[in-house]
Amino acid sequence: SLKGIGYFTNLHKLDCQQNQLGQLDVSNNSELTHLNCSFNNLTVLEVRLNLILFQLCCNHNSLTYLDVSRNMQLSALDCTENNIGTLALTFGQEIQYLNKDDTTHILYK
Repeated sequence: SLKGIGYFTNLHKLDCQQNQLGQLDVSNNSELTHLNCSFNNLTVLEVRLNLILFQLCCNHNSLTYLDVSRNMQLSALDCTENNIGTLALTFGQEIQYLNKDDTTHILYK
């Protein structure tokens, strides 16, 4: 469990891959730029308030929905090997690297 991670408000990078996390909320970590939470059992990932998030690796989890529409600084996203039906993005995002499953539908907000 990463309960209490929100108290580290100046955290820039978080690598919590290869654990058995079921959910992860880093919304209080407003300085977070890099997050790698791959190879967990995540069904919930909350990153909508991480406005300067630059890189997100959340592959190999159990996510069914991912909203990165407010993450305008996001440049690299790997969300493969999930069950994501909808990936929420926004027009104007300049994601240079996007790796998603073929069945993932992109919803522009």
